[in-house]
Amino acid sequence: MSKKLSFLVFLSSLIVIILMKGCAPEYEVEVQADPEDAGEISGKGTYNEGEKVTVEAEPEEGYELLGWKVDGDKVSEDKNYEFEIHDDKQLEAVFEKKHAIETEGIELEKLSRLPGGLAPKKPFIEASLEENFLLFRIAVGTGPYNLVDLQKYKDSDVDAMEPEHSALDILAEETITEPDFQYDSLPKILPDEKIAYSYASSQKEQSFIDIGGLQVPFKVEHQIELKDQEYARGIKPFWKSEKEIYYITPNGVMSYSLSEEKSKKVISSSDLNGLVTSKEIKDEVRDEKREFKEMAPHDFNLRGNSNQLAYFYEDKLKIVSLEDKSQKEIFEIGLLGEEEEEKIEGRRKFEFPDLEFLFDGEYVVVEEHFIEVESGEVKELASEGEYLAHAWNGEDELLAMFEKEYEELGYQIELQTYDANLHKQNEAFINVISGSGGSRANVTYIDDTWGILLPGESGFNLYEAYFD
Repeated sequence: MSKKLSFLVFLSSLIVIILMKGCAPEYEVEVQADPEDAGEISGKGTYNEGEKVTVEAEPEEGYELLGWKVDGDKVSEDKNYEFEIHDDKQLEAVFEKKHAIETEGIELEKLSRLPGGLAPKKPFIEASLEENFLLFRIAVGTGPYNLVDLQKYKDSDVDAMEPEHSALDILAEETITEPDFQYDSLPKILPDEKIAYSYASSQKEQSFIDIGGLQVPFKVEHQIELKDQEYARGIKPFWKSEKEIYYITPNGVMSYSLSEEKSKKVISSSDLNGLVTSKEIKDEVRDEKREFKEMAPHDFNLRGNSNQLAYFYEDKLKIVSLEDKSQKEIFEIGLLGEEEEEKIEGRRKFEFPDLEFLFDGEYVVVEEHFIEVESGEVKELASEGEYLAHAWNGEDELLAMFEKEYEELGYQIELQTYDANLHKQNEAFINVISGSGGSRANVTYIDDTWGILLPGESGFNLYEAYFD
């Protein structure tokens, strides 16, 4: 081949390469910050197909970077995120206001940030002691409840927890009753990786309890039909063992065997004064009045041989043995004083107060009042702060949470642990320098550790807590 021809071939190839490069697709990269003024971001521009792109985020003072998101999915937690471009990209740098916390007597390890806005009241939170699942509801009212696998997020070290699903997503839309009749599904995590919840069906005019596994997609394994009990408020399941649950309906105390798939009546409601109340309300959809039944606030002690039921009747608390059906009144709400009585009476018919058996039936707690079942003695937990919440580890330790103001903008959380005789064992403090009030804080028990839930600037922060 002549030198002239070789040169022409080389020149033609070079022209082709230049033309091909000039014809390479171009893509746009858009970047934005959330919140808008929380940090400086760069990397916006036009890039060629396959080009390496780097976007950068630098938080403003008082903020920290949670990560970069594309279409709502987190793609990086680094300030500088590099990727190869093959299509248009819209990236969002997500920042969070730093939540300054100082601790005394306790070590906090941040487990994750729970999504959700700030609720006007403390969020519902429950954790499985064995299966390592967390059930929580950030908003009050109708939900939704969210279920997350804690171990999944521990293993992957993901900061922002996204729910696997919510309980209101589990319930088919056509079975949820109208808002006028809707009430909490009151889900519970049961042994053997199961969850149980109740709901009312407006179409079938009937109530149900569904039991299924914690896996996704959710599959109903047992459905208990509560016939002739439509719009019955306050039905919630309690587990006695891996194969049996207890619950209350307008018919009385019932039990359900998961192995036999059968329900049986333990005690008739006619033998339990005040357990079920009725009133008429107007059904706006059908333009008619309907009977509305409500179960009194209650709790079961189903551990060991002493099976008991506790519930409110008028201004009294009743304890009922499920073995011999004997009953006793151990407490009058009037003993708490007019202010506390009004608070409990005001909530009693519409919300469920903190009525719970503790230490295998040794105590019943009503709001912040701990009542010894045997003697009826009321015990108050000493603290300069306002009582917020408590959690029991299911064995021999109780954790109580109190709140008081701290400096000008912050607040202080006081934590106290108690033994089975309600003798104080440990004390610790969390000083929250900035952020929302601790009245939305809560405690639970997670995977053999105490869980502390504190409101942040966006959502809630969940910590594992270890006393020094």
